[in-house]
Amino acid sequence: MSLLDNGPDVLEVRTEQTVTDGRRNVVRAPSGEPVIVRGRLQPLSSAESHDDDGQSTSTLYRFVTRSFPGGPWAAVTALDGAAYDVVGDPSLHNGSDRTRHVTVTLRQRGVRNLGS
Repeated sequence: MSLLDNGPDVLEVRTEQTVTDGRRNVVRAPSGEPVIVRGRLQPLSSAESHDDDGQSTSTLYRFVTRSFPGGPWAAVTALDGAAYDVVGDPSLHNGSDRTRHVTVTLRQRGVRNLGS
């Protein structure tokens, strides 16, 4: 069993599409239908930033999977409700059929609920 194909973390990815907004501008936005992707979600870092309302924390994650259908404008949601933004383009790591994978850097939106 491979963590690339049957990883413990499941994300819903809404791929990007080109739409026309209310001002007739062509913009990129997430599509309506999610694609389920399995892989491994690993914390990268936690960067603290201060604003006028107090203190907020932005956490970066690395998601390693066999394939990732989204790009920088994709909407990513975990099954526990946590929402993520894609940071940059996904990185394709070519290798053999067994080791080929995609690494995606994600920035968490809001606060993740880890307790019950």
